[in-house]
Amino acid sequence: MLSYKRLLEMEEERAKRRINDYTEQRKQRAEEEAAAIASIYNAKQQAAYVDAEAQREQVEEYYREAYDSNVVEELVQRRQAAEAIANSNVQNSGLNNTQQTGISLARGLADRTVTRKREEALQKLMRELESIDGDLAFEADKKRLKVYADAEEDIDIYTQGEQRRMVNYAEKRFKNQGDEETEYKDGTVNAVVSDGPSLNAVDIATQSYKRFRGDEYASGYLDRMLLQGYIDTEAWIALTERYELPLLGEGRHNYSARVARLATNMEEKQVRLYIEYLQTRGLIDSKQSEELRAQLYAR
Repeated sequence: MLSYKRLLEMEEERAKRRINDYTEQRKQRAEEEAAAIASIYNAKQQAAYVDAEAQREQVEEYYREAYDSNVVEELVQRRQAAEAIANSNVQNSGLNNTQQTGISLARGLADRTVTRKREEALQKLMRELESIDGDLAFEADKKRLKVYADAEEDIDIYTQGEQRRMVNYAEKRFKNQGDEETEYKDGTVNAVVSDGPSLNAVDIATQSYKRFRGDEYASGYLDRMLLQGYIDTEAWIALTERYELPLLGEGRHNYSARVARLATNMEEKQVRLYIEYLQTRGLIDSKQSEELRAQLYAR
């Protein structure tokens, strides 16, 4: 007949293999989904760059035409000035020089205006591209992070399911081996201490019961593991604190009987530690603590 501990170890090995296989497959699927998202958004970004480049060419073409218009305007003004001078029979006069200077200044001002507007248009185009690029990158990162978060959640749920299955299958297999004395009326397996569940198994079962059946059920299970001697007081306290479990009150339990039962399975140090913890949690006062110790020990 296999011990409960051995059956639990066997189920734990199977559970680990299934968890590892599922984890690998789920992470691979997440990587593929993330890569697909990256590909989609890279294509969108490339399309935005192509569109921005086309708009930049349009801007450059528009302002090249504006510069050309300034050149034409300058030529027209110089021709008109020359014709005016010729018609007035005034050659190389100060008036002619003044007119030519004014035309040059007007051309320079027109070119600077075109340059300023061109730069403003290009800067606006770049800001729009940066905004689009940033929005696309943010959306892509957000979706990729969700893919990875979903994968981690799925792995966590699967792992918890395997942990519950591990404990339940081990207990069922042990019970079905035919040793009727190992089963309590509530269905809890009670093998001898050496064949009982490991601390790791109790830890996993407590966590699963808390998550899926509530704090009180998990606390009751942990109490049974303590009273049956599968875990010592230090482990019981550690798990109780780790999972923030309530202790069932005096109205539900006779602590005198519980302490007496613990004394049959544990050393005095462990029982005293249990009594002190009850007092620390406010379930008994100092007087009751002394009375419980007095019932079992000389002092």
